[in-house]
Amino acid sequence: MLRSLLRRPGFALVCVLTFALGLGATTAVFSVVDAVLLKPLEFPQPDRLVVLRESKPPQFDDFSASTAAFVAWQRDAPALESAGLSTGAAFVWLPPKGDPVRIIGHAVSPGWFDVLGVPAAMGRTLRAEDLGTAAGGVPGVVVTHNFWQRRLGGALDVIGRVLTLDGIGMTVVGVMPADFRREKRAEIYQVLDVADLMKTSPQGHFLFSMGRLKPGASIEQLQAQLGAIDAALAQQYGADRQGWRSKAHPALQFQTEGVRGEVQTLFLACVLLLVLACVNVSGLVLVRAAGRAQEFAVRMALGAGRAQLARLVLGETLLLAVAGALLGLPLAAAIQRGFSLLDADLLPRGDRAALDLTALGFAGGVALLAGLVAGLVPALTISRDQLESRLRAASAGGGGGGRSPLRFVLV
Repeated sequence: MLRSLLRRPGFALVCVLTFALGLGATTAVFSVVDAVLLKPLEFPQPDRLVVLRESKPPQFDDFSASTAAFVAWQRDAPALESAGLSTGAAFVWLPPKGDPVRIIGHAVSPGWFDVLGVPAAMGRTLRAEDLGTAAGGVPGVVVTHNFWQRRLGGALDVIGRVLTLDGIGMTVVGVMPADFRREKRAEIYQVLDVADLMKTSPQGHFLFSMGRLKPGASIEQLQAQLGAIDAALAQQYGADRQGWRSKAHPALQFQTEGVRGEVQTLFLACVLLLVLACVNVSGLVLVRAAGRAQEFAVRMALGAGRAQLARLVLGETLLLAVAGALLGLPLAAAIQRGFSLLDADLLPRGDRAALDLTALGFAGGVALLAGLVAGLVPALTISRDQLESRLRAASAGGGGGGRSPLRFVLV
């Protein structure tokens, strides 16, 4: 088969490039689909994680949480094992040497990392005492692995080091693991003063809340409990709470809801591109098979059966598809890298897309399927009667047969 293909290098190259384009693009987008939509969240027991939101139809179908609602959820929802709050923050860090640097961070409730189920790689996560409100207390912060490596030089004595943030000395109490990327741009986490927010802005809707279900609890049970909490909040806050409703979403569904349709549409477009590539290759193989009619007729005259000739055509097409898949991997890697550079707001979890074993297995399986699809029609067109008539025509000095309607349709 290989020698036969090498005798027509132009034909082989066009087929391989066609397969490479379709398979490369499809594999790259599958790696994104796998990372964004299919793989579970990168936390322990991710199916128990929920996002807690509020709504006030018709103005706000899905909105951020208020402090009052969070405190009630945490206190009065038996289905929740734990709950936490997070909100964006920014710091001006004054390094020991050099100019001040603006750092993106988050303010989180003391139980935030417990909800996610992620311990610190060094030191510990945040506690209530890290607010530093007690007499002589110093606020504590947790830094990301990237901040520790890039900004602090990976110093092993980082725990207990005091950072000057917004003119205030804050003690590093922990360093998060390297693969912790809950908020892509965040580098420093400080404690959120929930009690102070309850005093100053109990009904301010600007907080992101997540919870962890108790083992055995369902999101439907939680939603029923949230309904009872809403009724109690409406009595407590009156008009300020009028029309607001609490909602619980599975964490993965919430994180990908905004891009699910777009990613699925993009994958469908790549599948259609691959189908088009298979049709194009099938047409080329069909044309080549027609040109080999005399060769096939001679093979039949020497005892080859139709099934053997069909296997020959299918084998050659599969070989072309495998070569196309190998050539398409660099293209897939380039496309995948482009997706990984997108901002997390545009493509959540896009930075986790990779040509891993799952993507490579998909590429191999689809390559075999594409080879079979592209070679099946030409293989099925092999007919003993047609080949014998072409052999007689060729021996009599004739042209070699008329046009194939199927070939015309494929072209």
